Formats: sequence, structure tokens, C-alpha cells
Amino acid sequence: MDDPHQSKLDQLLVVRCRLGEPDALDELVDRWHGRMWAFVCRSLAGDDAVEETVQELWLRVLRGLPRLRDPSRFGPWIYRIARLAVVDRLRRKYSDAELTPDDDTPLSELTAEPVDLDLPLRLRDLDYSLARLAWPDREVVTLFYAQELSLQEVAEVLDIPQGTVKSRLHRARKQLKNYLEPQGEAS
Repeated sequence: MDDPHQSKLDQLLVVRCRLGEPDALDELVDRWHGRMWAFVCRSLAGDDAVEETVQELWLRVLRGLPRLRDPSRFGPWIYRIARLAVVDRLRRKYSDAELTPDDDTPLSELTAEPVDLDLPLRLRDLDYSLARLAWPDREVVTLFYAQELSLQEVAEVLDIPQGTVKSRLHRARKQLKNYLEPQGEAS
């Protein structure tokens, strides 16, 4: 996501949106919708409210664009909004379970949704393993690997130090390795 050309284009689109150009908003949505959809899907781990959450996210973006202080920071800003939309959805869904984003309860224990069986076997294993990670670790892995944000951007989106991002990534990699290793080959 650190491509300066892409960042400049996003910055220009944000400015054009602020000026009321509807085509600019359409282009911004076209550029970012796929990434936001993928982030929400991975974050919600099979929840049937992905579409609703993504729509809520875009409403928040539309309302928030006039208040975005630095248009060059659109990328981390939209991921932060996406994260808040996901957290709000999870809080509504699991209000009785008292789930918070800092909770170490793996999402797999809170959702009975099956893994998408249309995926190739190795990807299903990965998706299942990601769903078993504790929320903070899963969130960091999704932002860093699936959404390709830098360590600095992940830290900014999550409002945590870079060192915390690194330690969560390290812990998550170890857990994923254990989950994905065939039982007979573990060393």
C-alpha cells in the first residue's frame, strides 16, 4: 500500500470528493471496495453480515471525508474505519459474550459458521487457521499480509506501537505454523 502514485491518486480523489464531484466518489469506491470487502470478510470469519458491514463502512467514509485532516493518509484512515465497523458488528453480534477487540478468545470459538468449501484445500486450511487466532493476532495478520499494509500503517490503524504489531505477528505466525503443520510432520 506504500505506492506513492496510488497514494497521490487517492489524495486527489479525496479532494475532488470534498469538492462535490460524484465521479470522484465512484472512482474512490471502485478503487477501495474490493480491499474493504476482503478485510471485512476475513475479520468477520463467516458472519452473514459482511455486506451490511461494508455498506455501513462506506456510509462512515462518506460522512467522514470532510473531516479527514490529511487526504494523503486516506489508506490508513479507511482501514481504521473498516476496523471500527467490524468491531461494532462483533459487539452487536456477541454482546452477550462480552467480546471486545482486546479479548483473546479465538473467533472460532464464538462462531459456528463453516469455512467456505469452494476454496482450494490449502486456502480452506488457512482460512480455518486464521479463524482460530485470537482477535488481536488475526487482525494484525489480516492487515499486514492480506491487505499488505506496512508495519507502520498497521500500528496507525490499530493505534498501537509498532513493537506490539511485531510481537502479535510473531505470535500469530507461530500459531499458524502449528495449525497448518500436518500432525505427523511436527518437529
